Amino acid sequence: EFDVAVEVRHPGWYHDPAAEARLDELLRRHRCERALFDTRVIHAVSPAEAAADPTTAEARRKKPVLPLRTQALGRQPFLRFVGLNRLDAADPELRDWAGRIAGWLREGRDPYVFTHTPDDRHAPALAARLHGLLRECLPELAPLPVFPGRRERRPAQA
Repeated sequence: EFDVAVEVRHPGWYHDPAAEARLDELLRRHRCERALFDTRVIHAVSPAEAAADPTTAEARRKKPVLPLRTQALGRQPFLRFVGLNRLDAADPELRDWAGRIAGWLREGRDPYVFTHTPDDRHAPALAARLHGLLRECLPELAPLPVFPGRRERRPAQA
């Protein structure tokens, strides 16, 4: 009764095609999605740029460098996307994911997408950026509601 996704980080699963196929089959059999984990942007930034921002340096150190996987196993694909605090740096990768997510939606799938940035204060803006690119692929997609932190504040009553 729960939607489950497993984030596989051990490099052995990625470097042995037979092991990866067995893992995917096991997950399918148990109706479990494989979390697609995209850390390309954080690892593409230069060491100097990463060092200039402590949150980026820490994220780059903590996030694994793994081969990108994009194939969803079931009806609820799960994407975990790591961008940068400088949001435009992720645009090429976000554009690619927007096309894939649009394809999943057209197939009747119900994807979950988790975005974050080294300083997670920028994560909602990264999610909104991805949603805007997704709407270019699917114009009928509803706009996002205004994020609570961006709503106009009403003056306090006297």
